[in-house]
Amino acid sequence: MTDSIIHIITTLERGGAENQLRILIEEQAKHGHKIICIPLKGNPELDQILSASGVVVKANFRNMKIYTQIFELYKLLKSGNFVLHAHLPRAELIAAAASFFLKNRKFVVSRHNSEPFFPSAPGLLSKFLSRIVTRISKNVVFISEAVKIYCISNNEISAKASSQVVLYGYKENNCEISQKEIFNFRKLENFVIENHLIIGTVSRLEKQKDLKTLIEAFNISYSKNTKLKLVIVGDGSQKQELINFVDELGLQDSVVFYGKSQCVTTVMKTFKVFVLSSIYEGFGLVLLEAASTGIPIIAANNSAIPEVTGRDYMGLFETSNIYRLSEKIDMFINDPTVAAKSKELMSARVELFDVMMMESNMDSVYESMAIN
Repeated sequence: MTDSIIHIITTLERGGAENQLRILIEEQAKHGHKIICIPLKGNPELDQILSASGVVVKANFRNMKIYTQIFELYKLLKSGNFVLHAHLPRAELIAAAASFFLKNRKFVVSRHNSEPFFPSAPGLLSKFLSRIVTRISKNVVFISEAVKIYCISNNEISAKASSQVVLYGYKENNCEISQKEIFNFRKLENFVIENHLIIGTVSRLEKQKDLKTLIEAFNISYSKNTKLKLVIVGDGSQKQELINFVDELGLQDSVVFYGKSQCVTTVMKTFKVFVLSSIYEGFGLVLLEAASTGIPIIAANNSAIPEVTGRDYMGLFETSNIYRLSEKIDMFINDPTVAAKSKELMSARVELFDVMMMESNMDSVYESMAIN
């Protein structure tokens, strides 16, 4: 068993990759690994949770310049026999630079997204940087078959890199609604008391999540059932644009922008139906979070989403098709047998993503690097 692991990630703010890293780290710590976690920037949203699991969080890296982060990581790696595991592009680049001159380096990267290594950079530069990082690393882990297919077909992976898929594992997180969000949560509870039906999503407010399609589909369904409410949990660069769009449709009294939540599964329990409208997902951990609460799920049929729901799942709809999504919303709201079947199927799917299996598979990746 590998004893000491350094996980390096861009931020420890709540998101799909970050929440999955928390689950992995907690499981690794429970099984005797010594874990160091290095966030490179952002707010310390998950620091305390990880520290409570016995993880050493090197929060001081957040205040360093990039060249200092590289140097300090290099010194840390030289001080012991570590596996270095990098998550997301900034962390991968810094980890690659820090470990480049080390002999017998044990460096692995996880690819979490079905998108270019650097989406905002020119395509050739993104591919060049990605291939350099994966050439330096000993191993590349894809979190779904969809991510693997995307990265390989777009020439983002060095031909010399070993790679495999290690699916996310899931376990419920015990949490409480924070005081900061209590007002918005009480609003949702009142909706339920007043017999409103909440169509909800948990999402970054970014183009990838295609929230305009969700809002337009909701508008169609709302025109037939004014008891509906749409609740959007999350934050992001498109927030004001989406608020303006809701105002243009005259839905400001029926759509709630909840903001970020420290406890999404508790918020989800107020939902009648959960919707994921993304154009693509590297995995879609939020689907397992929703399924664990026992609410019906509707999701766009693309990328890794069918890997989570099952390819024949009745809640899948054609990506970006507002009319098909509205039809699914109407069906799930109006037909109790459909909602019950969705709960049954998704409850069974959660059990497939076993956290102990994920941790065991990751251990095998680390051990293969030690052998090589």
